[in-house]
Amino acid sequence: MIKNIYKLLILFSSFGCCAQQEAIKVLSEQFPPFNYTINHQPQGISTEQVQKLLNKLAIKTEIQFLPWGRAYYIAQTTPNTLIFSIARNKQREHQFHWIGLLSKAHACIFSLKSSQHLNHVTSLEQAKKYRVATQQQSHISQLLLRENFIEHQNFLKTVSVSHAIKLLQYHRTDFIGYPKEVLYYHLTKQGITPEELIRVNFCLNSPPLYLAFSMGTPIDTVQRFKAAFSEIQANSVIE
Repeated sequence: MIKNIYKLLILFSSFGCCAQQEAIKVLSEQFPPFNYTINHQPQGISTEQVQKLLNKLAIKTEIQFLPWGRAYYIAQTTPNTLIFSIARNKQREHQFHWIGLLSKAHACIFSLKSSQHLNHVTSLEQAKKYRVATQQQSHISQLLLRENFIEHQNFLKTVSVSHAIKLLQYHRTDFIGYPKEVLYYHLTKQGITPEELIRVNFCLNSPPLYLAFSMGTPIDTVQRFKAAFSEIQANSVIE
């Protein structure tokens, strides 16, 4: 009888552990070269670090790749949600639990090389006279709003970098704001030499890209992930 009770306790304990692991949702977006998929398989320099972390903690869950606006909303409203790669800026500082630094990107404002009348624009203040398109809910969109850009007037939201490129090519926007690494990756994949199509008008202060937990996630879970991530980073430096 006692042996049977002991077995049941082990069974329920194991079930509770697995249930806790399954409750963790991991969200990302198509944001190459940092995080993306090829044939439904997660890829990218940030993705690799997140996969190492999940493996180290024996977390068996799939990374879901969603449009950034949707992923960001879920991470803001649903506890036990990991999201990456998310720029860590002042506006977001107290909206997430920050697990660790994944990568660094260089956000810039671009125009078509053929639009020579825009060559003189080298600041956001000058860009206010024109239309700037960028990813919705991105740190660049948050920056534009703080700088008093007005949505649907001189500020246009995009759902992807491909969408932004089309807006620029069809002259539906004058500028697009994206990390240089992401934009150049997409253009190169399309067989386009970036320097032949676009011009870098100016670059912005770019916050680092992080892995973060949603608020409402148990602190012990957050600390466990932070400790494991720090250990992985330390071992990488040693190697």
